[in-house]
Amino acid sequence: MVKPIQHPKKDNLGKPYIWLSTSLLNPPGLTVLIDTGALAEGEYEAIAHLGGDGISNMRCDLEHRNAANTATFSFSHMSCRNVSIQQIVRKMSIGANERIRIRTIGNSINTIYASLMYRQVG
Repeated sequence: MVKPIQHPKKDNLGKPYIWLSTSLLNPPGLTVLIDTGALAEGEYEAIAHLGGDGISNMRCDLEHRNAANTATFSFSHMSCRNVSIQQIVRKMSIGANERIRIRTIGNSINTIYASLMYRQVG
C-alpha cells in the first residue's frame, strides 16, 4: 500500500490535498491500486488519474466504499489506451470511516499508473 503525501497545493480554506500514487506491471483484475483508508466524515473532492504504457485498454474504477470496506456506494469508470491519461474529478459525501479507492476492473498486460489527490472541503 502506498503512503499518503501532502501535496503543497491548498484550497481557499488552507486544506491541503493528500496525494497517493502507484504503478503496477500486469495487475490482475480487481486489484486495489490505491486506498485512502478510513476517512473522517465530511465532503471530499477527489481527483483521480489513470495512465498506462501499452496498447491494451486499461480500466479502473474510482470507488466510494462503506466503513466496513465490504460494499461500494458509488463508482466512476476510468479507461485509457496507448499512453493516454484520463482524469476524473468528483465530490463525495463521506461518512465516518468510509474510504475512497481505485481498483482495476479487468486484467492488464501493461503497466498501470494511478494517482489520487483528495481533500476535505466541508
